[in-house]
Amino acid sequence: MGAFDQIQLRPQERRLLVLGAAILFVVLNLWFVWPHYGELGRVQAAIRRQERTLDTFRAELARTNDYATQLQALEIDGVGVLDRDKDLNLMNTVQAQMTSSGVSHTSLTTASGGTNQFFEQRTLSITLNPTPPEALVRFLVSLATNQVVLRVKELDLKPDGTKTKLSGSIRIVASYQRPTSVPPSAATVAATPRP
Repeated sequence: MGAFDQIQLRPQERRLLVLGAAILFVVLNLWFVWPHYGELGRVQAAIRRQERTLDTFRAELARTNDYATQLQALEIDGVGVLDRDKDLNLMNTVQAQMTSSGVSHTSLTTASGGTNQFFEQRTLSITLNPTPPEALVRFLVSLATNQVVLRVKELDLKPDGTKTKLSGSIRIVASYQRPTSVPPSAATVAATPRP
């Protein structure tokens, strides 16, 4: 004896009951199941992406000792970042390079530039007298080969009346390391990789 026999339904009523159950089943599927249909694939793809990111982070953490060694080598060399003592001589250094290159200037002014957590910047603005292009190129090359890393942030040049010399302005930026407040023992502990 079936379930329909127990509730004593006629064949047409049974058909309507089955049709209603089927419609209810479809509506519930559309409401609860279909919105989440592709979610498993999306979650698995997100997990794979996160695992790749985690692998990248682990690989970088494994290179911590290499970075610490490179940092120590750079600190020993002292090249590339000005300290406060060298900053005081920035104007003299640039003036000496200008003199040796044959570049003359009208004005030379310094200003503090942007700062962040690790570096402070010093900006040097130079207004040039009419200068031969060869002398200007020698000056820029001498800045690049200097022990102190300087970069030309702005270069505004125009020919003078004779069209054989250039005049204008140059803005040079020098970065120097801010003093750190981290004690050496804490820096050593931070640089040691964890298992």
